[in-house]
Amino acid sequence: MDSLKILLARTLFKEKNNPFPRQAILLDDYQGRERLALGYYERDFINFLKSNLSRITNNPENTIFLDIGASYGTYALFFARYFNKVYAFEPGEESMLMLKTNISLNNINNINTQQIGLASFTGEGYLNIPEGDNGSAFITKTESINEDFRSYSIKVNKLDDAIQGDECNVGLIKIDAEGLEKEILQGAKTVLKQSNPVVMFEAHGELKAGGIIEELKSQGYVHFYELRQSRRTYNARILNIFSLLLFPRKISLFKLDKLVDRNYQLILAFKKGQGFNS
Repeated sequence: MDSLKILLARTLFKEKNNPFPRQAILLDDYQGRERLALGYYERDFINFLKSNLSRITNNPENTIFLDIGASYGTYALFFARYFNKVYAFEPGEESMLMLKTNISLNNINNINTQQIGLASFTGEGYLNIPEGDNGSAFITKTESINEDFRSYSIKVNKLDDAIQGDECNVGLIKIDAEGLEKEILQGAKTVLKQSNPVVMFEAHGELKAGGIIEELKSQGYVHFYELRQSRRTYNARILNIFSLLLFPRKISLFKLDKLVDRNYQLILAFKKGQGFNS
């Protein structure tokens, strides 16, 4: 990889009491540039989760956090200090390099990295990466012929096979898999049954969100909440970054009773007696 694309430094706004970990970034990647501008990616969501962690999951210090689609490690790095152990799953070569670099930068020793994709099947898959946006990479069973994507072969596994035995003491799962969330959950039935973890995920559109929620309902989840930003995003990403700098966004919690056709940035799923309903 071209070393000029990597920035190994404290990001902008890194102050003495800043709670966010240090991160290496790729300068030719959208998420990397937003980290450079804002200090940390999805910082408002993470601040909300941190402030409400005791209401979301019980005894995180004794359980495991699973970061599926870990990318540079935004969630894995931050929550490693609160959970006993973290598993970070990331199939992308460049993203895994950044993830391991960031773990080293912060001297973290409780993150287990696995460079595999997760799905409902075991075998070979293909990672398809849009130009300049590693965070939007997605997995397919066949190689993409779209010239706008880089595509290469990766190992794919079921979550139930990736962690077994004593490692099934899972408290919280984050899934960011660009449309493969339902298939990942189908390959995680043992983990979801034995550990009863809280699951948080993003979904693009009503159909995707509905499919994920129906799968979770079939596995015992009954309460769903959305974390929603108070301000709209601009269409132009660069304007969006400046709007975040000038107008920090409040994160609010909404009970999700009905879906509409839009993107959902973060949904929390609970079983009976968990979280905000307990």
